[in-house]
Amino acid sequence: MDTIDEAVIRVRHDFVETLNVMHRILTRMDYVTDMVMYCKCSVYLASLQEEVGEFRNAVQALRSALGKVVEFREERMKRALDSNAPENATTAMSITIDNKKIGDLE
Repeated sequence: MDTIDEAVIRVRHDFVETLNVMHRILTRMDYVTDMVMYCKCSVYLASLQEEVGEFRNAVQALRSALGKVVEFREERMKRALDSNAPENATTAMSITIDNKKIGDLE
């Protein structure tokens, strides 16, 4: 039974390393198109890192995910503003970081 437990622990560490490499690649991309997949990868990685005792790395993975989500939101907002579409419903309902409506900024 001990050999099975050791194998499971070894495989878990290998899986954490594999997810960590995927997360690093996605984090270094300029613009992540599939944000849901990136967030899932980040949450799974952080969860597994907590299980193996890598708490600092788990926090860093979640912080980088939060940074990418904010960056994604800002990029989408910028695209909506640059489209010059006054009738665009998503632009009218968007809120900036300062909690001011975009219509008030124009």
